[in-house]
Amino acid sequence: MDRTQNPFSKFIELKDVIVNSNGRTILNIPHAIIPADRICACIGPNGAGKTTLLKLLDGLIKPDSGSVTHSSNTHPSSLVLHHTPMIKASARTNIAMVRDVDPSISLEDIDAVMLQIGLGNLANSPALKLSAGERQKLCLGRAILQKPHLVLLDEPTANLDPNTTD
Repeated sequence: MDRTQNPFSKFIELKDVIVNSNGRTILNIPHAIIPADRICACIGPNGAGKTTLLKLLDGLIKPDSGSVTHSSNTHPSSLVLHHTPMIKASARTNIAMVRDVDPSISLEDIDAVMLQIGLGNLANSPALKLSAGERQKLCLGRAILQKPHLVLLDEPTANLDPNTTD
């Protein structure tokens, strides 16, 4: 891609992307360049395809046609969905599940992230008893631990208190 057309150092390019589901076109994107080195927002009404777009960018789903190209594949992306299931265990155990994907993540790393996301005092609490906002923070903690080059957040401020969203 010519630098005069794309000023971003890291980006995701979509070309002629179509995603269908149940006989309905969910996404139809002729061309888009999404910067992956800054904060971007995808806004729209319910049912507009925002979550589908995030899943597409993360590689969880493939387009029915077209292409999705990442300029840099050196690190994985991490998708934090609005509704992420928790297992019947402590908050710390739930966040530590990321070690199944990356065993190099230490227990000290987990404890540091628990403090960073403001849940250090709830580490031993059952995850299923946490508020929806606290569970959202746990999911964000999992993403932080993976050190992705791109974090994709689905409804990032849903269920969070005003102090957290600032």
